[in-house]
Amino acid sequence: MILAGVLLLLAELVVISTVMYPVEYYQSKLLSLVILTFLSYLLAHFMSYPRAFYFVFAVWFTLSIFSFWKLIRNGKLTEWFDVKTELVFLIVFSYFLFLRWLNPDIFGAEKFMDSAFISSILHSRFLPPLDPFLAGYRLNCYYYFGHVLGASITLMSFTSVQYGYNIAIAVIAAYSASTLYGLLKSLGMKMPWLGVIFTLFTGDLYGFYELLRDIFIVHKISWLYYWNSTRVIPGTINEFPYFSFLHADFHAHVVAIPLFILSISLFHSFFSDSYGFSKFSESRERAVVFISLILMSGILYLTNSWDSPVFLLCLSILVFVNIKKIDILNILAILLSVVSAYIASTTINSASAVIHTVRVHSPVIPFLLYFSVPIIYTYLWVFGKFYKKFKVRHVATIVLSLAVSLPMFLRGIEIVPVLLPLLFLSVIILLDKLNLVDKILLTFAIVACFFTLLPEFIAIDCRMNTVFKFYEVSWILFGIPASFALESILLSVLHKNLKNLKPQKRLISAVLLILFLTTFAYPIVATPQKCSPMRFTLDGMEFTKYFGEYRALLWAQKHLRGTIISASYNCYTYGGRFPAFTGNPTVIGWAGHEVQWRGMAKMLGSRMLDVKLFYTNPLKYWNILKKYNVRYVILGYEERKEFGASRKEFLPLIGKILKPVYSDKNVVIYAVRV
Repeated sequence: MILAGVLLLLAELVVISTVMYPVEYYQSKLLSLVILTFLSYLLAHFMSYPRAFYFVFAVWFTLSIFSFWKLIRNGKLTEWFDVKTELVFLIVFSYFLFLRWLNPDIFGAEKFMDSAFISSILHSRFLPPLDPFLAGYRLNCYYYFGHVLGASITLMSFTSVQYGYNIAIAVIAAYSASTLYGLLKSLGMKMPWLGVIFTLFTGDLYGFYELLRDIFIVHKISWLYYWNSTRVIPGTINEFPYFSFLHADFHAHVVAIPLFILSISLFHSFFSDSYGFSKFSESRERAVVFISLILMSGILYLTNSWDSPVFLLCLSILVFVNIKKIDILNILAILLSVVSAYIASTTINSASAVIHTVRVHSPVIPFLLYFSVPIIYTYLWVFGKFYKKFKVRHVATIVLSLAVSLPMFLRGIEIVPVLLPLLFLSVIILLDKLNLVDKILLTFAIVACFFTLLPEFIAIDCRMNTVFKFYEVSWILFGIPASFALESILLSVLHKNLKNLKPQKRLISAVLLILFLTTFAYPIVATPQKCSPMRFTLDGMEFTKYFGEYRALLWAQKHLRGTIISASYNCYTYGGRFPAFTGNPTVIGWAGHEVQWRGMAKMLGSRMLDVKLFYTNPLKYWNILKKYNVRYVILGYEERKEFGASRKEFLPLIGKILKPVYSDKNVVIYAVRV
C-alpha cells in the first residue's frame, strides 16, 4: 500500500508539471507543486485543508491531462521533458527514502514539532491551523507553509503522517538536487551533477578534521560525529544541506532549500530575454516567470522568512545591473516582490522578530572549518574568470578591503578579512560589462558574503538563529560559483592530465582537488551513524512500540478530535507524541518554543502548573479540564514518568467526569464528560 502511494506520487509530480509549460521542466516540476499547494493554502482559509487540496488538485490534474495531450499532439513532449533532470530527482529521492526506511523515527530534535504542524494542518477545520502545542490558539506565530507542502505530499501519496513525513523528506531532497541540476545546466555548466554533489552532498572541513583527530589518537569515532560538524562555531548552529536532509527535521529551513533554489533559478529565465514591457503579453513563458518571481517572494517568507531578504537582495542587484534603459517590467518585478513578501509578513505575528546589535563574533578558525571550502572555490572562480581583466582599480579594491578589515579584525570581528576582499572585488567586477551568467554568479557571491558577514553586526531574534539561517542559505549561494571553479579544475586535469600541467598548476590543482575530497569525510562517516538503529520501514511512529503506545496512537489518529491534556510541555522529549501524530492541541506543549514565538511567559507558566497539578491530584483539580475545554485525558508512559500518575488516582472520576474510551496495559485515554 505504501509502495503504491509512493509510485503514484512520483507519477503525479510529473503529470502536474505539464501545466507550467513552456517553463523549463526542472522549474515546472517543483513550481507546479508549490503553486498547487499555495492555491490550496488560500482556499483552506475557508474549509479544511484536505478538502481544499483535493478540489484544487482535481482541477489542476484535469488541466495537466489536457496539457500532456497537447504536448504529445504537437510533438513537444520529448523536447520539453528533461530525462536527466528526472533521473537526478529519482536517484536522490530513492537514496533519501532508503535512508528514512533504515531509520524512519519521527523523534528527536524538531521532528515532533514538524509532525505536529503537519498533523494539525491535515485535521484543522480551516487555516491557520490550530496550534498543537497551545490549545485555544492558532498557528499564526510561525512560518508554516513548508508544513503545508508536507501535508500536500502526504495527501498525494494517500498515506498518514507517520509515512507522509518520511516520504516528504525524500521529496524535498530530490527537488533540491533536480532544481539545482537544472539551474547549473541552464547557466552553462558542462557537468551540473558535479555542482549538485559539491553543494548538496558534501560536508564541511570540520568533519575531516574530527575524523583525522580520532584516527590520530586511536579514538573510536563518537556517535555524535554526525552532529558535531554543525556546532563548529561556538554558540551557533552551522548546518549545511546534506546534514539537513540526513538529520530529517521537516523544518522551515530544510523545506526552503529547494524553494530558494527554484526562486533564484527564475533569475536566469527572467533576465535572459529582453522582451520589455511591450512584448510581455507575447511570451507565455516570460509571463509565467514574472508571476512566479512575485509569488515565490511571498512563499519564501511564508516558508522560511530568513530566505526572503536574501532573495530580494539578489533580485534587486540583478535588476540594477541589467537596466540598460527604463524597463517597467524589471522595476515591477522588484516592487511587486517586496509587496508580496510584505503581505506574507502580515500573516505571522512572532514575538521573537527583534533586531539588535551583537557583541559576540565568529572566531576565524572554527569559521574556516565550516565555510573554507566553498569560499576558497568561490575566490578561485572570481580570480580564475577575471584576473586577466584586472586593472589598477581591482588591485586597489583588494588593498582597500584589507585595510578596512584590519581594524575590525583587531576588534574581534575575525572573519571580515576572509570575506570583505571577495565582496568588494565582486562588486567592482559586477559594474563592468559582463554576460548574464557572470552577473548572476557574482551576485550570488556578493549576497553570500553580505549575509555571512551580517551576523557579526546584528542579530534577528538571537545570534544563534541568525547565523544558523543565513549561513545555510549562503552555503548554497557560494556553492554555485564554487561549482564552476571545481568543474574548471577537473576538466583541466581530465583533458590535459595532471602530469602534463605546469608544476605550479599541477600542485595547485592537486591541493584543491584534495581539499574537495576532504568534504566527503562527513557523508561517508556520518550517514551510517545516523541510519542506526535500522528498522526497515517508513513508519515514523514505529519507535513508539518501545514505549508501548503504538496501538493507542493509531486509535487516537482515527478517533480523537479536540483538546487533550498530556505531559507535553518539555521540549525535545517523548511527551509531545500525541500532538505530533494526531494533530490534537494539548493544553501546553513545548513551552520553550511557545514562549519564543509568542512571549506570554506568565500565561504559559500558569498552564504548565495547571497540567502538573491535574496529574498529581486529579480528584482535587479536575476543574482544570473545564478551564481549557479539554475533551480527552491521556494517561501513558510520559504522564507516569513526569508526574507519577496512575490509573488508581483517576478511578474516583470515572462515571461522572471521565469515561475510558481506550485502554490497554500501557495507555488509558479518557473522554471528558463535563
